[in-house]
Amino acid sequence: MKHCLVLLVIAMLALVSFVNVHQGYAQENKDFQKRFEWWPTDANPGPVKDEVRSGRWWWPKQPGQVKPWGNRGYIYVKGGDGTKPSESKLEEAKKAKELERAKKARELEEARKAKEEAKKAKAEEATRIKKAKDLEEANRAKAEEAARIKKAKDLEEARKAKELEEAARIKKAQDLEEARKAKELEEAARIKKAQELKEAQLAQKKDKKTEIHDAIVSDKGNVLLVSDFSSRTKGEFGTWENDPKDETQFCRMEIDNTLDRFSKPDYFVRLNYDVDSPRPAFNGFWMKLYDLDLTPYEYVSFLVKGENKFTTQLKVEIKNKKGERVVYFISGITPEWQRVVVALDKLKKVNSITDWTKMIEFVMVFDDILATEKAGTICIDDLNFAKFGWEKAERSVR
Repeated sequence: MKHCLVLLVIAMLALVSFVNVHQGYAQENKDFQKRFEWWPTDANPGPVKDEVRSGRWWWPKQPGQVKPWGNRGYIYVKGGDGTKPSESKLEEAKKAKELERAKKARELEEARKAKEEAKKAKAEEATRIKKAKDLEEANRAKAEEAARIKKAKDLEEARKAKELEEAARIKKAQDLEEARKAKELEEAARIKKAQELKEAQLAQKKDKKTEIHDAIVSDKGNVLLVSDFSSRTKGEFGTWENDPKDETQFCRMEIDNTLDRFSKPDYFVRLNYDVDSPRPAFNGFWMKLYDLDLTPYEYVSFLVKGENKFTTQLKVEIKNKKGERVVYFISGITPEWQRVVVALDKLKKVNSITDWTKMIEFVMVFDDILATEKAGTICIDDLNFAKFGWEKAERSVR
């Protein structure tokens, strides 16, 4: 019994070994067939059977249509019938090859298109980048140009502002210089007026003939009446102002009348003056003499009085056609009519007038230095020139 069991075990072990070996050969053959699944091909010349070794020798020289070089370096292959593929196989292989070629062509075309698309995309990206860069450079250039223009504009404005500032400084300096000169001239004029007034007052004290007289008794042939401001005398006269734009200084004239001793209207000129101004102020009254020859006459005479507030002194000027003038100061004016008599020989001794044959104007002046009252009213009448025969008489009061 034991012997049977041993034999059975040995038989089973042998069977298992045989099965394993057979399976090993089958697996090896399967692996070998997989490695040579390309065998056979249609390459020429085809395989040659080895009658002794039951294998096949193969050395193709021309490529086939299915697989160009079929042996892949193997010159002897064991097993297989070595027959070439059938027509159907060749057709299938050809179609497969064409399909493979078409697929490869498609893949190549797709690759080419993809490459072109990539190239195009790259070019577009490069163009976009270049465009963005150009735009950025253009914007930077534009900004730089704008900055340059603004800088130039700022420099120009600064230059103009500097020029205006310099012009303003120069003008201010000129204005200050002009103001200084004007002040000096004004001061010189004030000093000159004060000196002339002082000299005239001293001269009046020495010469009694130039004081205010009460009245005149004279032959008509010896007296030249310039104007008594009535309807029977004609003449050109009026008022003047140094600065008409300065409303704080003025001289305004009106014709008024009163009854004389015969109860008839007697006309005279009323002068309302104002020299109370922060600026240099002077104005007055003028009367034309029409190239009058004063060489035959010894005196100039007129009536004068003040009303309400008035200056007690003023200045008289006589001018010739050459523009020369002689100045005389009158003082002692009262609210009553008085006649002012000025000796012409004394005025001629001043030598400020070289020609007395063509006298053109008689002027009365109110100024802010001489006036004892800077705003008031002065009345005048009967302006005339006389040769001789002046005598004092009773004061004539209207």
